[in-house]
Amino acid sequence: MALTVTATEQKTVWGNKRVTTATITGPASYLSPETLVPADFGMTVIDNVVSCGVTNEGQGIHFDKTNTQLTYWNGTTEIADAIDLSGATIEVTVYGR
Repeated sequence: MALTVTATEQKTVWGNKRVTTATITGPASYLSPETLVPADFGMTVIDNVVSCGVTNEGQGIHFDKTNTQLTYWNGTTEIADAIDLSGATIEVTVYGR
């Protein structure tokens, strides 16, 4: 199951960028990498995703701008596939258009 995005504040404009804050909830069965959908953030293109710390379970995230994908990490080690991250939530700020 894919990750879940809950936008908490949408369509703030900063210069030529839209800025959205959101909560991302991890998938029940993580499959690296997880693709982010710009429309989930009220955008057509995601330029950057900035995490506000780590998940409530201690994982960090990395955003791959080229492929619009998200990976979860414990320190310097990527989380293995098929791990249940459905209890892991993280606040993010998303910049895009």
